[in-house]
Amino acid sequence: MPSMRVLLLHNAYDSRGGEDEVVARESDLLASAGQDTRCVVVTNSRLKNPIRAILAGISLPYSRPARRRLTRLLAETTPDIVHLHNYFPLLTPSVLDSCIDARIPVVHTLHNYRFFCANGLLLRHGSPCQLCLHGSPFNAARFKCYRESRAASLAVARMVEKHRRLQTWQSKVDRFIAPSAYCKDLLTSAGLPGERIVVKPHFTLHSESAPARKRQEYALYVGRLSSEKGIATLLEAWKEVPHRLHIVGDGPLRHVVQSSASENNRITYLGPMGRSGVDTELQGAAYLVFPSLLPETFGMTIIEAYAQGTPVLASRLGSQAQLVEDHVTGLQFEAGNSLELAEKALWMSARVAERQEMGIQARFQYEQKYTAKKNIELLLAIYNDARRDALERGNRGRIPR
Repeated sequence: MPSMRVLLLHNAYDSRGGEDEVVARESDLLASAGQDTRCVVVTNSRLKNPIRAILAGISLPYSRPARRRLTRLLAETTPDIVHLHNYFPLLTPSVLDSCIDARIPVVHTLHNYRFFCANGLLLRHGSPCQLCLHGSPFNAARFKCYRESRAASLAVARMVEKHRRLQTWQSKVDRFIAPSAYCKDLLTSAGLPGERIVVKPHFTLHSESAPARKRQEYALYVGRLSSEKGIATLLEAWKEVPHRLHIVGDGPLRHVVQSSASENNRITYLGPMGRSGVDTELQGAAYLVFPSLLPETFGMTIIEAYAQGTPVLASRLGSQAQLVEDHVTGLQFEAGNSLELAEKALWMSARVAERQEMGIQARFQYEQKYTAKKNIELLLAIYNDARRDALERGNRGRIPR
């Protein structure tokens, strides 16, 4: 397959998160597969200046400077494909017009739900919410959904409303990548063109052979320490669970986790860790706990656990309910239900043979779906489909509706 010139475009977050990790991994993957890859990342560091933050809020619906910058970059690099990851808040949907002008096809990964939801999470005050998915995006301002600020929520709602009205996403993107079938189905129901959404899960790098090691009797949580990730549910459940829990990560609820660890000697807080440290913890864990209150578009730590042959105890919600097959690769529990989480944790601890079989099935799922080899095949096929469709149209223009 001939090499392509690929431009990856991403607006990174203040603190590195799952989306940023996916962009870095895909950039490395493309380069290792012989593609001429350039990754352009803008950061929100300039928004620490109050004046710049206000100006960015005003230009959220459409940034002409961002469009001009990308137009110059496209002229310099002449990519065959632009792969857009996150456009919020500095790039804005204006960059799509730069691609249209240059007749370059666009692939866009659906990392979150910000096309229709101001905070991108489909979460309101700790509970799942789909009010803006089919209703007015200005509900976000009513409930202060973005950063608990009515003004900030209104600014994002203006962006959502503008591009919903203009049918931007329906007319200016050649292919969307959904990390899960759940994500595709949900966003198709909200108006995105399902025929142009391709399900391609994320991937993780691990050895080709299944890990062989003795498991220890501890459960493991890895991730951001924040309310939407179900930290309160996890800590409440462990008041009733007699075996150990290791917690890896950082975030706004770090002090709550540290306090719980000081009061409950079964909880060990290990702080943030790099990739090798997380892998070591996953290799030794009896199972991973994924208690998110969010309808996640994907769950990276779930497939990282699978790669290590570690089963998962996950909330019955979003893509995690699709990734974790109940009583096959792990167990599910009702999101936010600490009593059911405790009950399932006790089951996992007591049923060693069943848990080991789940781990075998988890590793099998990783080998079938979540390896780098499988991912690059899917990604290049998506790029080629987008380029073929653009070529068949002859003139890039707007995609006909």
